Amino acid sequence: MEISLAVSTLIFCSAGELIITGITDQKLNVYFNAVLSTGLFSKTFCYFTLIQEPKTWTEAQSYCKKYNTDLATIQSDEDRYKIQEIAISMKFQDRAWMGLYDGVFGWRWSYRDLNIDYMNWEPTEETTSRTQRKCGVIRDTGNWHVASCEEQKPSFCYNEKHHLKSQRFSRFNLR
Repeated sequence: MEISLAVSTLIFCSAGELIITGITDQKLNVYFNAVLSTGLFSKTFCYFTLIQEPKTWTEAQSYCKKYNTDLATIQSDEDRYKIQEIAISMKFQDRAWMGLYDGVFGWRWSYRDLNIDYMNWEPTEETTSRTQRKCGVIRDTGNWHVASCEEQKPSFCYNEKHHLKSQRFSRFNLR
């Protein structure tokens, strides 16, 4: 037997914490808490989102700017741990674009054209070659690597406001 319920639930982040509103039914509340405990939605998603569809760096940046703020800017160990948490929760074991690119005067973040103050390059990574346009990728381990910006890769987007775009669930089914 399948029961269809129409609900108006809003998921958003406030001060880095995931907030769910609009659930008045106890069974639905248990359901959403179970979904949250899977790690698919956590406060980490208040900051970064993994986009698994492969794109070039420029395509990934355009996508992130359209739906978030920009490609991920990683400025601390805490940011790196958040990326790793997402990778682990989604069983992601690859390299993904972040907002790092090799500009005229060295490596920069695409978001607000920020300087790099924090770095986590793989120790053996060559970061000074200028033979082709290079961009930065992050592994599930948190280490950074260099790749041609034209390669197709998943990407991590960053949300400056530390909140999810409002997501309304208008209908779902309980079995």
